[in-house]
Amino acid sequence: MPTHPLFSRNVPLCLSLFFVTGFAALAAEMVWFRVLGALAKSSAHTMGTLLGIYLTGLGCGAVVGSIVVSFVENAWRMFLRLQGLAILYAACGMGVALYLLGNSSLSCYLASYEPVDADTALSLLQSWWYGDLKPEHATHVLTYPLLHAVVPSVIMFPATFLMGACFPLMQKAAQNDEYHVGWRTGALQCANILGS
Repeated sequence: MPTHPLFSRNVPLCLSLFFVTGFAALAAEMVWFRVLGALAKSSAHTMGTLLGIYLTGLGCGAVVGSIVVSFVENAWRMFLRLQGLAILYAACGMGVALYLLGNSSLSCYLASYEPVDADTALSLLQSWWYGDLKPEHATHVLTYPLLHAVVPSVIMFPATFLMGACFPLMQKAAQNDEYHVGWRTGALQCANILGS
């Protein structure tokens, strides 16, 4: 009698690991969004920008992982290494970024309440581009793009890229029967979403 597609070989272990990694990804995402939202002094653009960086990292990682997965002999080992590296980068990257920002020229801006709104940031960037920037605005010209794009990208993109690269690796570790690919793919994604 054939076994159910979800209970053969190493599928239960894959489901458990994907559940845990979904939980870890959501935990990192919550910390990123809270801290980076506070740094950028949340505006209507903050959530969209952070979510865009998060999803771009996952998507790019999944594409690269799909290309590289055929060259990986031990998908389990590579999956665990990349997940560990993603978690380590998420934790350490945030700490290092906060330390560097706290000791930079942005510390006065970060200590204040008032944000730089998108319209002001755009006009400052235009003035800077055309050489019309007033000296008193020179310290604020790059604040908005730095806190809304550069810092979140440095903190989030590498970790989410590694997370995305793990999707194809987990599929390779779990898939050993072409007749049950759909069941297992759906179950793995469901476990990851439930973990989140």
